[in-house]
Amino acid sequence: MVSAARRVDLLDTLRRAIKTPRSLTREQQLQIADDLAHPRVTQPDLFGKASLPTTPHQGVHHHCHWPGCTTHVKPALWGCKYHWFLLPEQLRNEIWRTYRPGQEITKRPSAEYIAVARRVQDWIAKQGR
Repeated sequence: MVSAARRVDLLDTLRRAIKTPRSLTREQQLQIADDLAHPRVTQPDLFGKASLPTTPHQGVHHHCHWPGCTTHVKPALWGCKYHWFLLPEQLRNEIWRTYRPGQEITKRPSAEYIAVARRVQDWIAKQGR
């Protein structure tokens, strides 16, 4: 994974190399170009903090509940940031209201949570997304 600091270092190195193109070997130039073109992006969580949804936590295979989305998210979250904010605020509030801390560990969500989750899936289906 290319961290933000490493990305800045790569860009600085690339800028210096542009000014003096012979300061880097061809291999170094290709490596920098590859790192910049194909960064392993981290997905911010709901609060903008970087999480690692692109690779699941060891032993955890939880992904966004939006149909077709394969973004890995922390088990306590309903979905990725993008899809979470596509939901109407009322549905998001219902999810939080019925969520019980630890239900992702015990694998026993409340009946109310399941009912809200079904309403969310129905809403998504009606949107045609």
